[in-house]
Amino acid sequence: MGQSKNKTILHADINDLRNKRSRKNGGRKYKKQRTLLEFDIPTAPSLRIKSAKKCELVLSRSQSDTIELDTTSSLDPIIIDDNFQETVDQVERVNNEQREDVEIIVEEEVVHEEIVHKEIVDEQELIELCNETVELSNETIELEASTLSHPAITCPICNKDISELQIFERETHAELCLEEITQIKLKPKSQPKLQSKLQPKLQPKLQPKLQPKSQTNISNKSIKPIPKTRIAKPRQPLPAIKILTFTKEMSNYQIVVDGFNYSINSNIKQYFLSHFHSDHYIGMKKSWRNGVVYCSQITANLLRNKFNIPITNYDYDEMERSEEEAKEDVMEIVELPMNRPYWINKNISVILIDANHCPGAVIFLFQQYSDDLTRIEYQILHTGDFRYSNEMELNILKYLPDYNKKIDEIYLDTTYISPMYNFPLQQNVLQVTSQFISLYRDQNKREMFNDKQMKLSMVVNDFQFNKIFLIGSYSIGKERLSIAIAQRLQTKIYTSDKRKFEVMQMTEIFPAGLLSEDLEECQVHIVSMNTLRDSTSVDQYVKEINLRSDKKLIANEVVGIIPTGWTFHNRWAPERTFNNINERIEYCRDVLTQDEMDGFSIDSLYKQYKSMKKYQIFKVPYSEHSSFKDLMKACVGLDWGVIKPTVNLDKIEEMNRWFETARTIGFGEESEERKY
Repeated sequence: MGQSKNKTILHADINDLRNKRSRKNGGRKYKKQRTLLEFDIPTAPSLRIKSAKKCELVLSRSQSDTIELDTTSSLDPIIIDDNFQETVDQVERVNNEQREDVEIIVEEEVVHEEIVHKEIVDEQELIELCNETVELSNETIELEASTLSHPAITCPICNKDISELQIFERETHAELCLEEITQIKLKPKSQPKLQSKLQPKLQPKLQPKLQPKSQTNISNKSIKPIPKTRIAKPRQPLPAIKILTFTKEMSNYQIVVDGFNYSINSNIKQYFLSHFHSDHYIGMKKSWRNGVVYCSQITANLLRNKFNIPITNYDYDEMERSEEEAKEDVMEIVELPMNRPYWINKNISVILIDANHCPGAVIFLFQQYSDDLTRIEYQILHTGDFRYSNEMELNILKYLPDYNKKIDEIYLDTTYISPMYNFPLQQNVLQVTSQFISLYRDQNKREMFNDKQMKLSMVVNDFQFNKIFLIGSYSIGKERLSIAIAQRLQTKIYTSDKRKFEVMQMTEIFPAGLLSEDLEECQVHIVSMNTLRDSTSVDQYVKEINLRSDKKLIANEVVGIIPTGWTFHNRWAPERTFNNINERIEYCRDVLTQDEMDGFSIDSLYKQYKSMKKYQIFKVPYSEHSSFKDLMKACVGLDWGVIKPTVNLDKIEEMNRWFETARTIGFGEESEERKY
């Protein structure tokens, strides 16, 4: 048994080899050999025969012993056995004896087997070869990453080109990116660590011509990577839509609203921020010093929290700061009061009115007085982002003097100035949605949705709550929906993001005691919009909160609510075309007098239920931007000289037609039929 076990190919007869292969393949034709399983020696896909006058075979047992073989005649393959001396004897016998050629059949072709010279690389060369492979792989990864970057940078968070998106889609994109800013910042930090280890090895190989021969023996540690210099991209000048100009009795006094990502204008020192959304404060940083920033108190607190700015109160009458304060390279912020005039210079005041948008969002009403301050001569209204309402209209009108009710310029948020965008009133959406969630909590699916499908689940007693409700939100905004649902369910509101929890406390919109960091008290959770994008992201959130729970799993069922406005347009109505202003006037009057579109039916939520889904996600038409009807009400209810849209400027001609239509309905007589 021992002899047969140590039998080599030298002792094998050619017929034995053929019979063995035939039995192994079940009598089929021979297949090409891929691996010598007995010795774990890899072979090529096809056996290529090379002739060599001399072959040097290096044995692993002793590196000093080499055997020179005469390969002028055909030889059988030589197998190295464990017994080193027996192998050497076999080699010597081969050199002294002439044997018949041994045929090896490969894919029906008969070839003569010859020994192919194979050099064994030493251990150090193998290590260097592996390092080169790793370095080349790393270079390939970096090259692929660089080819995916876009040259155009518009998004303040992810640097992607979003110029083709509508403005409301840009805002949604920016806010979603803002939710992932922590993850985005971590990715670049992991690359330099790997790069620093590989860079010393790459430099001598990639730049051999740059180093003299005398420096070839210098250790790799002395070679440092060349630092990359970042060239700041020059900022564009302030666009005209961002600049407000007062011309009455003055020499073009100018201020800026929501324009912080542009180059410095030496003639402008006062900048106004309408609210704390990334598409409005883009360009800001702690050292931003183009001018003094004016905003509401809530927005000022959010700015200080984000950019770590110390609390300092600057007054326009005391703008001359001390030398020590001037040395501090930090942003200057002035908190403005709500609903009362604040003088920004000797002739111009500003009044902040709630914009019904996100916490801290305001409308700016600028009023320019005569030199003796007895009359208001010029008025500018800048809406920022707003959701128009009848209450807001009354607040604006009460600050206009009886002798001058005309607003000379209105800078209008025209995000949804299209007849297809008409969504219900906010209060109706809050009421219906909270009612639906209350029913969903108290009833089972069979009763509520006639869902007869049975699902395997654990006993309800094994969970803290039978159901929890995840409300999608941006970094700031949509809080009213969470408040309405929590108050209806008589529960508290939770968020897993500590920074988000701090921001929520700063907004001053949540009633006392409604926010909580205790999972066992909260059946309503405020989450990012990304958490509700699919079942995988919801799964991840559920796992995280279950790990934080000390006693039980949180819920047997998880339900998501996505508040959105721009997906709720009239998709089934064909896009209308208007041939003249009279057709537009008739359409606007119908829209302004119809109350049906202000309501929100609970049936639209029932229709969104999907029995086969793991998680039920409902979308509700809750928007914090003005709808088409809201904008027409604003343009009809206010007397104005000119309206300047701040959004969708590529549709300026179409928007001007709607403004003219609203002016005709509100303060003018119907003009004769005209064609555009």
